[in-house]
Amino acid sequence: MKKSTTYLSLGSNIGDRTNNLKNAINSIENLVGKVNKISKFYENPAVGFDGNSFINICVEVVTHLSPNELLNTLLNIENEYGRMRLKSGEYSSRIIDIDIIFYENLSINQNGLVIPHPRMHFRHFVLIPMCDLNPDFIHPVLGLKTSQLLDELEIRGDIVDINFSLED
Repeated sequence: MKKSTTYLSLGSNIGDRTNNLKNAINSIENLVGKVNKISKFYENPAVGFDGNSFINICVEVVTHLSPNELLNTLLNIENEYGRMRLKSGEYSSRIIDIDIIFYENLSINQNGLVIPHPRMHFRHFVLIPMCDLNPDFIHPVLGLKTSQLLDELEIRGDIVDINFSLED
C-alpha cells in the first residue's frame, strides 16, 4: 500500500485549545497515519470574524489514505469533537479545525476537495507553522517554497509562539 506525505493545519479557539489540538493529533495518529512532525504552537487573532484567539499548528503525516479518504476522515474527526459548521459557509469559532494544506505535490480541485488549500498562501497562521516543518516545500501550483510564500506576506506581530510542547 502506497504511503503519502500530507501536511495538515489545525486550529482551535474554543475551550482548552491546546488540549483540543493534542486530542486531534491523537485521532489523526490513530485514524490517518503516523504524525512525523509537529510545528510550534502559535496564538493569533481570529480571521474573518469576531471570536477568541486561535492556537494553530501544522503537522506532517504519512498516510495510506487517498486524498478523498483523508478529507472524509478529517471531517469525521472534526465532527467527533463537536465542530459545528454554519450553513451559510461563514467563519465561526470552532473546537477544532483541520485543513489539508498539501498532499504530496498533488494539485486537486474536485468534489469539494481542493489541494493545495486555496487560501493557505495568504495565511500567516498556516505558513509560519508550515515553515517550522518544511520551509523548502514547493507549492505545486505557485511554484514557490513555503518560506518564499511567507516572505511575500506583510509582516505581522500578532502571531505569537506560545512556547507549548506536547512534552509538557
